[in-house]
Amino acid sequence: MPTNIGGPEPIGPVTEIGRGESLGFPWRFWVYDSTLGMCTALELDGRGGGGSCGGTLGADPAAGPIGVMSVGTGTGTPSSVGGFASDEVAAVWIETNAGRVQATLMSLRPAGLNGQMFIALVPGDRRMDAAVAVDADGGELGRSDILGP
Repeated sequence: MPTNIGGPEPIGPVTEIGRGESLGFPWRFWVYDSTLGMCTALELDGRGGGGSCGGTLGADPAAGPIGVMSVGTGTGTPSSVGGFASDEVAAVWIETNAGRVQATLMSLRPAGLNGQMFIALVPGDRRMDAAVAVDADGGELGRSDILGP
């Protein structure tokens, strides 16, 4: 269970769908239902790291193969970007002003949902421009502009 969800109270289970380490920072990622719709929660370095709520994850195929849901910066931590990717997405790259960063993809199946979530930590001195979804052959499936740091 996250130490600080930072969003509305969960309705039902809070499901961890991923964990890892990026740029020297350990992270964990959860999804849960709330009165504001489906929510995501990122715990970065054992502290609250942000998230977003609203709508239903993966329920709208017309939304396309990728969508940015949250962008954040922290004091003393890297910038983060997270969002939804459809099942046909094999990789997500974050385009920045200084090259690209590969995001981590996490299946939503443990939470009983279709699709995937992605999360990337980006050095704080970089400006993030877009999240790009690619297929197994490296072909671009779609992109989502990043409005934020």
